[in-house]
Amino acid sequence: HDTIDEKVTTDKKNRLREIRILLSHENITTPAREDILDIIQHMSYADNIEHHYQLSNEGKCVQDADRLDALGAIGIARAFAYDGHAGQEIYDPKISVKEIKTHDDYRHHKSTTINHFYEKLLKLASSMNTRTGKQEAIRRTKYMRDFLSEFQMETDVKDE
Repeated sequence: HDTIDEKVTTDKKNRLREIRILLSHENITTPAREDILDIIQHMSYADNIEHHYQLSNEGKCVQDADRLDALGAIGIARAFAYDGHAGQEIYDPKISVKEIKTHDDYRHHKSTTINHFYEKLLKLASSMNTRTGKQEAIRRTKYMRDFLSEFQMETDVKDE
């Protein structure tokens, strides 16, 4: 699904066409192709801010797996790696945490990596679809909270 994400491409329509071609070359049945395309187009966090898409059971599992990747030690590493690549600051006390209500808020507001934890990452556990996904998300979120507590102690940053 990341191949059609606006962080990666400005041509979602062409990317979807390429995915359709790839799936047909792999001899995946038409119903399965349509299921896959539905999942990758409707599972992202950003696309579910204003409208919550109902996913198939397979889609719910894929969405949980994607969100679990954003949590825990791997999630921390990913957040800093991506934000470093994008030129985003680690932390700036002058930039406050924003409540994300729209897709536009999510994509186009000034933030920091630390703020991203509070704006999105720490909220993911409550959006999990499966019992196992929720349990693992809670465990990984605790690890992230511990990291943020350590960050606060080392930098004397007040908890948001």
